[in-house]
Amino acid sequence: MTTFRHASSLTLSLFLSIVTPGQAQQPQPAVLDSLIALVPLRDRAQIQAELRRAEDDQVTTSAAIATASALEARAESRRKQLEAEISEIKRRLSQAKKDKRDADARTAEVERDAAGAGKKLLEERQALRRAERRAAETSQEHARARARALGLELELLDRRLESGWASTSNAIEAARARRVVTELELRTLEAQRDEARLARDVANRMLQVVEHQMKLHEAQQRLQNPS
Repeated sequence: MTTFRHASSLTLSLFLSIVTPGQAQQPQPAVLDSLIALVPLRDRAQIQAELRRAEDDQVTTSAAIATASALEARAESRRKQLEAEISEIKRRLSQAKKDKRDADARTAEVERDAAGAGKKLLEERQALRRAERRAAETSQEHARARARALGLELELLDRRLESGWASTSNAIEAARARRVVTELELRTLEAQRDEARLARDVANRMLQVVEHQMKLHEAQQRLQNPS
């Protein structure tokens, strides 16, 4: 939203310069800036504060990845254990039927069905943990991309201040400084584009997490209220 707000302000500045008498043929530096500054000038303190938050997010997402990975591994371990239990129940069921022990066979069937439902629940839980891990990983990638974009924005700000835009008396140095700023501005825009794409990926990952939560909720309801 900040980008659009600054862009609107710069566009308005350009419009006013065009319609104001006496300025149409001799654009002022502010008008030139509005044509070149595609990355809006922002306060250094604001950029630095956002950069610190992006760096903090990288730490937070690392912890989230570790937690989700541990829970995913626990669910996988429990699922494998339950599969072994189901295999043993099926073996007992087969033996009971062979020995014509009807009561034992019915008991084994009940145990088999309950274990099967539990396995499905664990599979949904494992899928949720996997989705949470992937969401945390993508969030970490986004935090890194955001930190990179903000770092470039700070560098761009420094270059703009050093160059004084085109105010230097040396025309060659002025042209060189403008090229450096323009190239750095492009790198910053590319980094912001990468960040925006990853922000979209984070939203998609979070949507998947919610969908798996809903599936797990449904599986828990089926386990609690078997039809």
